[in-house]
Amino acid sequence: MLLLHLNRYNKALSYYTKFEDKEGRATLYTNLGSVYESQGFISDAVVCYTQGINLCKELNKKDGLAALYNNLGVLYKNKVL
Repeated sequence: MLLLHLNRYNKALSYYTKFEDKEGRATLYTNLGSVYESQGFISDAVVCYTQGINLCKELNKKDGLAALYNNLGVLYKNKVL
């Protein structure tokens, strides 16, 4: 099931990149990071969250930044980083 989700996210990432949809990519990185986190792939989750943060900063998406920083904060709180 995880591979199916990752495959769909990778297809979506390709689409968002092709059409230069930064907002879509930022949302995608948030979701993809959550999938990695739920499966215990913490370093991959951090990479996705960080990519999302960079895009949200560029787009000045404060709600997206809040969600992504929260996700990273939970990882630190749970001492998995």
